[in-house]
Amino acid sequence: MTLSGVRSEDRVQSLKALAKSPFVTCTLQAVGYLALALALGLWAANLARSNTQGEFTPPLDDTYIYLQYARSASQGAPLEYQIGESPTRGATSLLYPFLLAPFVPLTSPNGLVWVAWAYGVLFLGLLAWLTHRFAVSLDLPGWPLGL
Repeated sequence: MTLSGVRSEDRVQSLKALAKSPFVTCTLQAVGYLALALALGLWAANLARSNTQGEFTPPLDDTYIYLQYARSASQGAPLEYQIGESPTRGATSLLYPFLLAPFVPLTSPNGLVWVAWAYGVLFLGLLAWLTHRFAVSLDLPGWPLGL
């Protein structure tokens, strides 16, 4: 017995049981895939900056279109590419500008590009983890499909 009234052997057994629990396993897998996505995202961002003389520039113009719609949405004019004009159908995703909009007043114009990049990294990690989980549910090896 220890001061807390729990034997050290009992603690070891409870920690082993916790390590085998589906929640802990699932959480560790998600953290692993997110860490891998972060490493890939940082590598890609560094590569992009090195090819543009140190300034981070997204590879596609779609990013700038979404950023413009996010700026409009943050100022209370959703779906307007230019504030005061009629709504347009330029954004192919209705949700993405609204995910970016809360960060518009918190960041500089170039900072919003990094928020968009962070969302990309986050969603890449989540997609890999969910693919892993789906593969396991089909009795397939999860990690090769998650990667």
